[in-house]
Amino acid sequence: MQKRVTALSLILAFALMISAQAAGIARTPQTGPTMTFNGTMATFNVLVKADKPSDTVSVRVKLWRDSTCLNSWAASGTGSVSLSKTVSVISGKTYTLTVDATINGEKQSTKSITKTCP
Repeated sequence: MQKRVTALSLILAFALMISAQAAGIARTPQTGPTMTFNGTMATFNVLVKADKPSDTVSVRVKLWRDSTCLNSWAASGTGSVSLSKTVSVISGKTYTLTVDATINGEKQSTKSITKTCP
């Protein structure tokens, strides 16, 4: 009987430790990026929002055509960061926007969008 109680107690303690560790992981309600074209102008919007208003957020956005990085922008803030830019592009070319974010110094998964300018 005592072995069963001890084993059950260990399983319960282990489950609580896993739950406590998972609660400390930064989740990323990261939205976007979005990219729209108006003639030969491209507008992109990026929003990275942390779980807590006190979390520090840093964002690096890069615009690519083929394997060439055309430009990059960075922004940082507390709680969330939004970035919006309009740039000149070439009709018929394909562009990729990549977003690298960190929340409280922890790198988040890279987000990207690829579209062709009509």
